[in-house]
Amino acid sequence: MLAGLFKIVETLFEVAIRRDYAPAWHPSVEFYRIEREGKLVGQFYLDPSARTGKRGGARMDDVRARWLRPDTGKLQTPVAHWSATSPKASTASRRC
Repeated sequence: MLAGLFKIVETLFEVAIRRDYAPAWHPSVEFYRIEREGKLVGQFYLDPSARTGKRGGARMDDVRARWLRPDTGKLQTPVAHWSATSPKASTASRRC
């Protein structure tokens, strides 16, 4: 499913999404880079796995914003995190 989602994003926005490396808070967390015409335009962490102690639900937020750095005069690449975890609902907790 993720490969299909990435293919849609790549087609719509004319970008390439590639696996990359960055330190993360858990071994199951993946890191990706987004490139347009071979240039880095953004990066994101993907934390898709349910695990003990992890908050349920789905959310995305920025880790680092895109901005023009006054010290270098270059654009800082944005980084986001995407957590897509939904806990399994028990039949006792379901509401009709």
